[in-house]
Amino acid sequence: MKGRDEMKTDIKNKIQAIIEQYSTITKALLNDIKELEADQVYSADYRQDKIRQVQALMKETDGKFNAQLVELLQGTIQDINGISLNKPADYQAQISNALEFIKMSGEGLTDEQAFEIITPFLGDYRTMRLFRNVFANRSGNTCNVTLFMLSRFDAIIAKLEELADLAKQFFNCGSYAVNSLGFTIRTNMVLGEAEAIDSMMDKLNDRLKLNFSEIEEDMEKEIQDELTAEE
Repeated sequence: MKGRDEMKTDIKNKIQAIIEQYSTITKALLNDIKELEADQVYSADYRQDKIRQVQALMKETDGKFNAQLVELLQGTIQDINGISLNKPADYQAQISNALEFIKMSGEGLTDEQAFEIITPFLGDYRTMRLFRNVFANRSGNTCNVTLFMLSRFDAIIAKLEELADLAKQFFNCGSYAVNSLGFTIRTNMVLGEAEAIDSMMDKLNDRLKLNFSEIEEDMEKEIQDELTAEE
């Protein structure tokens, strides 16, 4: 793959491990509350004070594990931002020449020609983003396949950012106890989103090996699948 190893996000498994750790700790705290509520030895005031202490610890646990989720997702975004290639000595000159050729070609540049121009840079996120902005803002041929490929990392980052925003308040034992249906529904939703992100990265790794026609066919199939899913 053009001078770099494949990147695996493995977000689903990592999030699942965090959820399992959280569940183990929180279930033990909930059990402590249950035992305090059933206790007949200590006074009601003493037991209530202890219950409040456990509840405070549960809230603290929520915060710590939410922070772990956010750190994981933001770290993955940073990893993607750093994805690059084994660059030859004239790499910057290649970029400059490609940009100049695009400019000189004007509106007559075809999608397939554009794709051939950017092919040496696929797998280098920052350079792909540079070319994406160039093609997104030019007039003439829209170069849909080229833009599709140049936008794949950004599509993954957008999903990670959405998930990171949700993760800030994901664990909330006061509203969604670990033994509740609400927590199960939220967990399944987050793990489903994480699995989708892993799948997007796997697809990108595969697409970086394809030629123009193969990517065009793959893009059209993906669009059709999305339209079918919305029906």
